[in-house]
Amino acid sequence: MKPGRSLAAMAVLAVAMILGPSANALAQAPRMAESAAKQVAALRGIKESRSASDRKVSSRLYNAVLFQRADPRLAALPTFRFVKPNADGTILVDIDTTIGAAMKPIMSAIDALGGSTTSASARYRAIRARVPLDKITTLATRTDVLKIQLAQPMLTNKINTSEGDVTHRAAAARNFFGVDGTGMKVCVLSDGVDSLAALQASGDLPAVDVLPGQAGTGDEGSAMLEIIHDLAPGATLGFATAFSTPADFAQNIQDLRFVAGCDVIVDDIIYLYESPFQDLEIAEAVNTVTADGALYFSSAGNEGNKNDGTSGTGRRLRSERSGAPRASRRNGCGPRFRRRRAVDHRHRRIELPHPALGRPVRDGGERLRRLRHGPRSHHDLRRLARCPGRRRGRRRPDRVRQPHLP
Repeated sequence: MKPGRSLAAMAVLAVAMILGPSANALAQAPRMAESAAKQVAALRGIKESRSASDRKVSSRLYNAVLFQRADPRLAALPTFRFVKPNADGTILVDIDTTIGAAMKPIMSAIDALGGSTTSASARYRAIRARVPLDKITTLATRTDVLKIQLAQPMLTNKINTSEGDVTHRAAAARNFFGVDGTGMKVCVLSDGVDSLAALQASGDLPAVDVLPGQAGTGDEGSAMLEIIHDLAPGATLGFATAFSTPADFAQNIQDLRFVAGCDVIVDDIIYLYESPFQDLEIAEAVNTVTADGALYFSSAGNEGNKNDGTSGTGRRLRSERSGAPRASRRNGCGPRFRRRRAVDHRHRRIELPHPALGRPVRDGGERLRRLRHGPRSHHDLRRLARCPGRRRGRRRPDRVRQPHLP
């Protein structure tokens, strides 16, 4: 048989091998349950039927409004968890306005609707208010209202013990460099400093410059100040709460720098709505103070741990080998590692899974799978022809690299 006909025959065979299994797989593909399909259809219908003003209201909040009205379109959502108002019928919301000058008219409108404003920031055009749930869509009809959503919750990365002075060998650093923080002002953003007076009375904390009206509630701020005072006992301390709204958090960041004169600012607060793809008000405030020369540190918020298998730490590869990669076998059937590399936060090389197979593989194994799922070129077919052992998918067990488990 001529080489051209041989290649064509092998191509037809490879196509035949994948058509049958693909048809079977398609027939057995999982399908969405009928009840789930009805729920998706109901939510899509509600979303598509909303007016221009209703689109200003977040979906979860808008569905709560419909639930309160007993809207018949929600009959397909019997197990849906709707947001419910407080006993007085109000709900805490964050309102974005079009311009800062619109703050007072909107707050007056909120009062007229039976609600109340809890905080407002003209700089960030943000209002937090308690508004009757049945008046949300009425408020959204105003042209100076840009968006209404449920009030964004905040979380903290709690600190239980203060062992940082020993762990970081801060005492050795103070002695070696002859510094203790004197001349620097370090400020904290957290929930509150309820125990500040007691800690000052016991000698655990010196005087702390708390922004007026920004003491907050809670004691994680007190704990953070204790740690800083242990590490840098000569530094002046300051504090402002971040436990109000994102806009107030951002304002306090700037006030700590430009009003209180803080050189170093640290927080342990996270708002889950903060986007990694664009800078919102909090990130913009951080950019502003760092551009002015301040140092800003925030808790990383890595909630994973090794014991539960949720750690974000990667596996370190074996030591680097000099020279070029090991050559393949004479006939081209030998395996070659295909490694994708990345660097974790400790600048170690880590292993990443192959995107197609979900784990690190060798080049030969990957090409074999490509052949089974359809030839890409005559080079693939020629490779399949001269590797009869691999055509049946046989591999030595010791050559399979198992995925790393934390």
